[in-house]
Amino acid sequence: MKTLQEIYDWFKSELQEVYDAKEIQWLFFLFLQHLERVEKTKFFLAPDTPVQSTKWDEVIFRLKNEEPWQYIIGETEFYGLKIKLNQHVLIPRPETEYLVEIIHKDLKKTPPGIIWDLGTGSGCIALALAKLFPDARVIAQDYKEEALEVVQQNAGYNKIKNVEIFKGDILKKEFPSVQPDLIVSNPPYISLSETIIMKRNVLDYEPHDALFVPEDDPVIFYKLIIDYFIENTLSHTRLYFEINPRFVTELDVFIKSKKLAFEFLKDLSGIKRFVRIEKQNIIK
Repeated sequence: MKTLQEIYDWFKSELQEVYDAKEIQWLFFLFLQHLERVEKTKFFLAPDTPVQSTKWDEVIFRLKNEEPWQYIIGETEFYGLKIKLNQHVLIPRPETEYLVEIIHKDLKKTPPGIIWDLGTGSGCIALALAKLFPDARVIAQDYKEEALEVVQQNAGYNKIKNVEIFKGDILKKEFPSVQPDLIVSNPPYISLSETIIMKRNVLDYEPHDALFVPEDDPVIFYKLIIDYFIENTLSHTRLYFEINPRFVTELDVFIKSKKLAFEFLKDLSGIKRFVRIEKQNIIK
């Protein structure tokens, strides 16, 4: 039976061609806690402790193939919630957490009654907003049954009861019959030409239908949602998107053509990553 030190040495030697030293150490302590329920202080104090898990070889194999650690563990954290994951849904990003923070800051004094999250995936946005606005009715929409099953699992796991699911395809204009106070969406927004700069851990493992859009119309989801927003929602309804910074110009032109009030918002790196759109101040 190997000791903790022996596992660490093996872990480093197997992964050194894929990850840098700091990342290897971080991953080791992550899986040490996950597989052995051992904190790193015990590793330093008692490195001769025998390992108990038989899954270290599987973990190393999957990491060598650059599978994201979130899929290996099967969950991640998002805005204080534990979000279960599988390869039918995207891994939540820190940028998306910041979008939730922006929405909360904007609306905490006037909480929305109905929230609608389009293209919900794992449900991370819907669930975080449901927790922040516990009196709201939150609708999580996706076109994939597999994704909606993950949302239901995450709602139960986090004991959030004010989320309901709706199966509908944005491209087919399948929307619930509601008049939301808040619409939020983080739709697919990566063009296929960007694959040359993307890492294997994304391309090989995350669902392509949640990532990519047609090269000839990369803002197609935004256009469809904005048109629905104009025609079917209340005057006070707000719309928030996460966006691809590459397509700010395209979105700027389209939203201006609709004579809506809007603002591009920056992420923590100072990049235009989000847009907030309002109806009540429609530009004349």
